[in-house]
Amino acid sequence: MNIRMLAIAASVALGFSLVMPTAQAKTTVHGFNSVQSGITAQCGFHTEWVLGSHEAHYLHCTNQPYAVWVEVDWRYKPNELKCVQPNQDAYLGLYDFVGNAWYTGRLC
Repeated sequence: MNIRMLAIAASVALGFSLVMPTAQAKTTVHGFNSVQSGITAQCGFHTEWVLGSHEAHYLHCTNQPYAVWVEVDWRYKPNELKCVQPNQDAYLGLYDFVGNAWYTGRLC
């Protein structure tokens, strides 16, 4: 293969790498997906396995500077409100005790 053919093959390969989109893995648990800075985040209510415990979290994804009230659905006691700051991944409690959480439509 001559040098000219190698140059053409290299430029074609480079062109494909520049225009081909990359796949991003997305998972959602009780929330919406949001791609921020190339990382997929689970917006809204989601759970995480941390050091042997199953935790409930609420991620308030926004580009606005406003905190929101989130209603936390407790399994064994009355629901309560929690103020969540912009882009905060708020810890709600252990998933054994928290059933869900949602944005109430109000700012705090």
